[in-house]
Amino acid sequence: RYELTPKILLLSQAYLSSSNLPSLVQPTLEHLTELSGESSSLTVLSKTEIIYIARSARKSISFTKDSVLIGSTLPAYCTSTGRVLLASKPRSTQLKILNESQLIPHTEFTVTDTTKLLGILDKVKEDGYAVVDQEVELGICSIAIPITNRQNEVIAAINISTHTLRTASEEVKAKFLGHLKMASEYLKKIL
Repeated sequence: RYELTPKILLLSQAYLSSSNLPSLVQPTLEHLTELSGESSSLTVLSKTEIIYIARSARKSISFTKDSVLIGSTLPAYCTSTGRVLLASKPRSTQLKILNESQLIPHTEFTVTDTTKLLGILDKVKEDGYAVVDQEVELGICSIAIPITNRQNEVIAAINISTHTLRTASEEVKAKFLGHLKMASEYLKKIL
């Protein structure tokens, strides 16, 4: 039997110490959370998953336990930031990642069909954002956009997550996309 030991924290600490991305983005996430009243996060793609590298959690009482922490991972195919990051990749890379993913339904709303997912990724690339409605966890809806550097390379994705009891999924774009775009424009100047 194998299990992780506290030594694994040395690896995560080494990454967080060597990368200035989390520390540069954290004030922006705090501002997003203050503006929106919702949690915001920054993720990067690692193989078939997204990794949370910076986060600002909603400070008031939430409907569900906020279990997403720095270093947490989720499948890319069914998350808003994952879809934004996948959409920025060439089709061959998208197919490779989807074929290597365990496309399982986390809820009754999770899209697991590769052809449908490729269509969703095309739409995300065209629109410049992704909305995921209850595909990872019932009641949770999120919207994400890519974060680019000055060379216009997608280096991460940023999102705002809400509970459908606070914000209906149809309202997520109107309520949060403007905040995310402002944050993205600001971050592009400093990254």
